[in-house]
Amino acid sequence: MRLIVDSPAFMAQLEQDLASASRSVHVQVMSFEGDEAGKRFASLLLGRKDLARTLIIDQYSLFHISDRFLVHPKNALNRDLWHERRETLRVARQLSDDGVTVHWTNPVGILFLEFISRNHKKAVVVDDRIVYLGGINVCDHNFAWRDVMLRIEDERVGAFMSHDIRATLRGENLSSRGDFGDLEIALLDGESNLRLNEPVLQLIREARASIVVQSAYLTFPFFDYLADAAGRGVPVTLVTPRDNNKPRMSAYAQWAAARAGVAVRLYDGRMSHIKAMLVDDEALVVGSSNFDYLSFHTQQEVLAIVRDREVIAQYRRDVLEPDLARSVAPSGAYSSVLQALSERSLRGAGRVAVPVSRWLRRRRAGRGRAATGTPAQAESGLTELE
Repeated sequence: MRLIVDSPAFMAQLEQDLASASRSVHVQVMSFEGDEAGKRFASLLLGRKDLARTLIIDQYSLFHISDRFLVHPKNALNRDLWHERRETLRVARQLSDDGVTVHWTNPVGILFLEFISRNHKKAVVVDDRIVYLGGINVCDHNFAWRDVMLRIEDERVGAFMSHDIRATLRGENLSSRGDFGDLEIALLDGESNLRLNEPVLQLIREARASIVVQSAYLTFPFFDYLADAAGRGVPVTLVTPRDNNKPRMSAYAQWAAARAGVAVRLYDGRMSHIKAMLVDDEALVVGSSNFDYLSFHTQQEVLAIVRDREVIAQYRRDVLEPDLARSVAPSGAYSSVLQALSERSLRGAGRVAVPVSRWLRRRRAGRGRAATGTPAQAESGLTELE
């Protein structure tokens, strides 16, 4: 196991692994766009008819392009965004025509009522032996962000993650956990996430020396658990980007952290998309979860708990310490009243939106219309699915 830091290193290592691949490559991402990053990634799959190839893309990518929501009034007439959407579909069709199994998962539902239930995983499996998991999506803006992937060489892990790929292709979301010695992997299905998050919550509850979280989008209920740890005297630190791609999150993080007794450091520079939690320098949590409300309740995620000393040392050396060195003190530029009202309204909305989304998803599955589709169906408005 080792961490791959940032997209250039990720792509270089993946190109090397695919050059020697002999059987298969399976990819699962939330975002895949027809920009330079997407086309470069697609080039690794095109022409490799000696391999069984799969690309699973969440339908989020049909409505959220270049980090902007297409149906927002400001973006609805943006020609560049719609051109990139067409390019996304064209590249997906090109891959499909070349023999790649391209699967669009998680329909958004009527009036976007299922939009909070995303397949948020980012994973690559090569030859059922080499596994990548973490936070890197396949699009230009994500490739430009600070991010990490965990690379694992282990046939047991490969089989575990390949099983998840096959289940997703069948329209199933797995809820399972695999123990591989110094590595534990949890697959969250969007419904039983509380149970699968329990090992992470247990780490927080049992922390003795320190907790450091890196996340751009940390929210409740994770702040609640971290507040309990801070209340026991455990130093808790949040490293979050100063220039967040969701600007409101910076003010919210500062307010919520101050209330929870959590120290905040604002990563100064590019956007950081890293999702990591280091507990007592003994356990490192990495994966696709943002440690936020949606990842806790509704989204399909992959989480790894790593206890390998070399990986933890590498995380401190190559990620955490450089990021802390680039971080600055919080600005305090927020309104406590507005943040409190915002969180209260979000908690209330979640109590309605989560059960509604789950009911709609179960209803869809019950009709035997699981999340499948082709680029052509996507372009025509997902009529078969909707």
